[in-house]
Amino acid sequence: MKVLNSQEITPLNAREIFSQGISSFKDIIDAIRQIVADVKERGNSAVLEYTEKFDGFKGNSDTIIVSEQEIQDAYNHVPSSFVEALKQAKKNIARFHTAQLKPEWHVETQPGVNVGQIWRPLECVGIYIPGGRAVYPSSVLMTAIPAKVAGVKKLVLASPPSREGKVNPGILVASRESGVDTVVRVGGAQAIAALAYGTENIPRVQKIVGPGNKYVMAAKQLVSGEVGIDLPAGPSEILVMVDETSNVEYAVLDLFSQVEHDPDNLGVLLVSSPQLASLYEKKIADMLPSTFRQDIIRSALEAHGLIIICPTESEMVRVGNLMGAEHVEILTAHPRRIMQGITNAGALFLGPSSPVSLGDFSAGSNHVLPTAGYSRQYSGLSTLDFIKVIGFVECSPTGIQNCGPSAIEIAKYEGFEGHAAAIKARLKNME
Repeated sequence: MKVLNSQEITPLNAREIFSQGISSFKDIIDAIRQIVADVKERGNSAVLEYTEKFDGFKGNSDTIIVSEQEIQDAYNHVPSSFVEALKQAKKNIARFHTAQLKPEWHVETQPGVNVGQIWRPLECVGIYIPGGRAVYPSSVLMTAIPAKVAGVKKLVLASPPSREGKVNPGILVASRESGVDTVVRVGGAQAIAALAYGTENIPRVQKIVGPGNKYVMAAKQLVSGEVGIDLPAGPSEILVMVDETSNVEYAVLDLFSQVEHDPDNLGVLLVSSPQLASLYEKKIADMLPSTFRQDIIRSALEAHGLIIICPTESEMVRVGNLMGAEHVEILTAHPRRIMQGITNAGALFLGPSSPVSLGDFSAGSNHVLPTAGYSRQYSGLSTLDFIKVIGFVECSPTGIQNCGPSAIEIAKYEGFEGHAAAIKARLKNME
């Protein structure tokens, strides 16, 4: 891992230093645009052709939708302990996301002028769950449960099939436990296009959420004019803050846990002294050979791993905010004190008993989070991503008398006499 001093990191170079997750679609965008346009025009036929080309499964229109029997059979292919774990995680996730829903509200801005907001859920949402190096039933929970809590009526989940046409049974079980209505065995850009535009038997959705590779992310960007999308989520990343009081083994294990996904993942340690930097370098070298998925972890840390020496808490906060990491784990003596200064992060994990792994699976918080510094302007996925906020105005005669004159004045200045006339007519009838 490369070792830096915090003074070397500035607002001008931070994005380059922490650049692993910045996705560039220049080399693939033309191909993705063609796939999206083809699915929009030809529907199922295009979806099936691309599924055979990219996933090796030759299906037909009848096999696109996963059958009820296949979902039921999936329960026979996963441990019962896994199902119970999903149910426990589901309870925690539902409780956390239910707390995010605010009651409808109103306020009297002037006597007789009542304004407020009401909430209405989206009707149909698409969820993308990737395949590849790993399987992600936890991402099913993290996307479907907030949507159900919000009141979304229909959930359509897309996930790539194996060469035999199978969707991973863990994903199917998680889909059923989370309230997903329809599962389609389609992956990649063709799945995103099918959800955005609909096909003969894949419903058109209002919004698409969920993680994916750069092809999926590029497709989501292309269809964002037709449907809503969630947030930029690229390769995973973790920032761990440690000092002399931290448990070294915990910190290294937590670093490994987030870069084991993919060689493109980013792992960063902020340490309080050069001595700690040396200690952690040695500990990482000692622990890595006995670690599962060590080849992926080694590749990620060699390519993207950083140890940054931050002599003070304020420097840790400064560097942390410049990175804006997806996961920020604070293992220092005073994690809550440091938390008060953090303004850019996907999610925070405080203290030695709060590893990121808990948030990934069962604590209840959401693990669909912004990466590549996008926490500067995006939040993690939440219940609020699945609702629309609608404002309302309700004025009494007293209310229009109080705020009408100012509205007329502004309307006249902007040259909209029709706006002014609509208010004047009501005021005249009150004379």
